[in-house]
Amino acid sequence: MDWLTLWETIQGADPYAAATELGIPLEEVETGVERPHSGRRLYRIGADAYVLAMPAAPVRGERTPLSFYWAASEGAVQRSALGLRDADDDAIGDPPPELLIEPGLLTRVALQGWIGEHQPRYVEEGFAGFSPLSGTYVRIGQLVYHFRSIRWDPAETPYSVEYDPRPAEELFQKLGAFYHKRQ
Repeated sequence: MDWLTLWETIQGADPYAAATELGIPLEEVETGVERPHSGRRLYRIGADAYVLAMPAAPVRGERTPLSFYWAASEGAVQRSALGLRDADDDAIGDPPPELLIEPGLLTRVALQGWIGEHQPRYVEEGFAGFSPLSGTYVRIGQLVYHFRSIRWDPAETPYSVEYDPRPAEELFQKLGAFYHKRQ
């Protein structure tokens, strides 16, 4: 399946349900690590596309979707989605154009320039939540660009891009003091 079709299907939708609806087989990614405290499960839905979900709730029997990911490799998505830094194989690649704010915005400096010029309402930058050594990220609305460098290398390109289907306003309300909301 091409990225454009996949992107049009998942925008604003539950990525897990969208993949199921499209008939995309969900293949659980084997991490080799027990993570009983998080309960998160990572599913491959394409060559470089993944869905992160919580396991089925005992009462409802439904998975709770969290996010959709593009990643340069399976190791890269394990790092960005699950915080498994040691799984990362340092693969690099270019995200599909559908996950870019504008064509050609591939580097950290290009993203920061776009933020400065367009002043989007919902922006957040910081260290990955698992550990400062996990890398850094730039969140613009529902898209999160993950970078490996902890030194804010301006020429670095994202190794993973996350799309969270929840409305940006809801996401940033949950983030509380950890975000910068522009008026």
